[in-house]
Amino acid sequence: MLGACQRQVSLAEMQPLHRAQAEVEERLLRARAAGRLRGAMVLATCNRFEVLIETDQDVDALEAEVFAGYGVPLQSFCDEAALEHLIRVATGLESLVLGEDQIQGQVTQAFRSSGSLGLLSKGLNMVYSRVVQASRRTRQSRPVVASARSVAELAARICRKAGARIAIIGAGSTAQTAAESLRELGATSLHFANRTVANAQGLASHFEGTAGSIDELLASPPEVEAVIVAIHGRQLSLPVANMPSLQAVVDISQPTVVTGLDGHPRVRFLDLDGLARCEQQHEQALHDWQRRGASCAAEAAAAIWTALQKGEVDLGQLLELHVENASAEVERALRGKLRALEPQMAEEVRRLAERVARRNAHLHLSDVRHFAQS
Repeated sequence: MLGACQRQVSLAEMQPLHRAQAEVEERLLRARAAGRLRGAMVLATCNRFEVLIETDQDVDALEAEVFAGYGVPLQSFCDEAALEHLIRVATGLESLVLGEDQIQGQVTQAFRSSGSLGLLSKGLNMVYSRVVQASRRTRQSRPVVASARSVAELAARICRKAGARIAIIGAGSTAQTAAESLRELGATSLHFANRTVANAQGLASHFEGTAGSIDELLASPPEVEAVIVAIHGRQLSLPVANMPSLQAVVDISQPTVVTGLDGHPRVRFLDLDGLARCEQQHEQALHDWQRRGASCAAEAAAAIWTALQKGEVDLGQLLELHVENASAEVERALRGKLRALEPQMAEEVRRLAERVARRNAHLHLSDVRHFAQS
């Protein structure tokens, strides 16, 4: 695997490679036609430009042939190390944002595009199915965290896990930021409460929610799973007994205004200190996953390299890859257009998609035959 990434060179230094992608692909096709390589895959993203090559020829000569004239410092990985690097890339371990979601789809698309160009070999097809499976297996254990842009966004994430119906007490900029984050996360029902009702109504109109005063909320609370509090000066004792669906309360007021919820048996309560501890735990969980992921990548690379050396073709694994592709499409939909689904319904969608994919696996037998004959 030859190329460059932003960890090694700047984006400006990489530009010659991105501009010359079509030329690089043409050089690879000529080298394949001349028998100097069996196959190749070009992975070009905003942060990297790398080429995976299967060959038994001199690698230095191929590097000079494919990358001549671009003046970009290259890094190279050979054999098992190349597979380990590719798995790390596909898993998101080499991304600027650790564990980011886009890269796995970009790796899949890179293999497909190279296949459309006629660059893939039997060996690289074997690499494709195994690398994607290994990266997805590792990603399944990734904690669902990422650095929040603000305390309000972090509060929104915690509350959204409790449900899609959320009350926001306060109508200032912090409350507005929390509401924006909740909408991005798929919250379906927002209720705004404020001392000045007109301000709450303004936010409710903008976010298509409902509004009222704080006193009205305390006297007749809405049916919500979570509450975000962002006000000053008034101590609040929420009527939890009259809020049977309530699961989480996050107080991002400074100082804290919510009283009586520390250690509550049913409702999770976090203030600013609790949020800080929670974020530290999330960051630690992500770094722990990074270490586990690196170990998994090394183990998977060793197994894949052994299978390649033996020429083992696992058709069952190829069919399993189709099921995983279907599952990946579902996950993208659940993060996008279907993000408003309740957790129980989202899980049912996942199970249904997997059942359908397995039942229809025989439709991909033509792909299997093509794979076996290539």
